[in-house]
Amino acid sequence: MPPTRCSPRAAGTQFHPEKSSAAGVAFVHAWVREVRDRIEARDARATAAVMHAIDARLNTETTTDGR
Repeated sequence: MPPTRCSPRAAGTQFHPEKSSAAGVAFVHAWVREVRDRIEARDARATAAVMHAIDARLNTETTTDGR
């Protein structure tokens, strides 16, 4: 079933597990896991980048004001 475009960043489709094969249900579960893993990895990278920027800023402030 082709996805239905909902917005520039989202796609929607209907899924009826009661009408699907075990392989189809497993595929959907695997897809959801992959999306969650990618989101968690993206969030972890973003958090690390923010922490690095904060550390760099703190180190700069410490060295320039003599503390």
